[in-house]
Amino acid sequence: MIQKKKHPKYRKPMSKQEKKKLKQAIQLKEKQNLKKILYSLPLDVKKKIYYFAVQLHFNKWSLQHKEKFSKIHSFINITENNTIDLDNGKWLTTSNDNNNDKRYYFSHKHLCSSNVRTKGQPNILSVFIHSNIYEEIDFRMWSNITDHYWVHEKCRCKMCDKIRLIGYKDLRDPKIKKKYRNIDWPIWSEQWRVKSDSQVKYDKNIERRIVRNTIQYMKNISLQK
Repeated sequence: MIQKKKHPKYRKPMSKQEKKKLKQAIQLKEKQNLKKILYSLPLDVKKKIYYFAVQLHFNKWSLQHKEKFSKIHSFINITENNTIDLDNGKWLTTSNDNNNDKRYYFSHKHLCSSNVRTKGQPNILSVFIHSNIYEEIDFRMWSNITDHYWVHEKCRCKMCDKIRLIGYKDLRDPKIKKKYRNIDWPIWSEQWRVKSDSQVKYDKNIERRIVRNTIQYMKNISLQK
């Protein structure tokens, strides 16, 4: 039932506990709205707040940075002569003989590469590709099954995606087939091309027109003879 708001004169006074709860609720609401309030402030006020926040926490952040940097420094010293193997890849070093400039880079190990060497080969699938012309995926063909190439069910690395695109017609999962239906990856390109439904329809119409024109041209030649 809707009730009319009472005039302060006739309201029941709040107890100390109720006032305390109301104050806590107001403070909590202000804290929750703090980000919105900060974004609505003028730019010069924002800069002042940022300056004071950095000054207040600078000593603490400096100590934290030194602690973390010491771990990075020890890591660099380890990798000067060796590589560090991790579950998802390994750290490698390269050096330039001219200026002794060392560089560190991480070689990532994809899900497909990890699981194909695991016992039972979890989530590894086979994609059938007849008469493959893409030489870069030859190493993915099973040694004991001709024209079948391995991919990981969830891996989105370049090689797994390329195998799915090349063997698109033989993909079994309808969801994956729908995802890759309008993607074209020419053999001469390093990047695939995604087309909309309207673009695919337009290209098919162009192909049909070329075929019709070719057939009509051949018929005209045969009639002339």
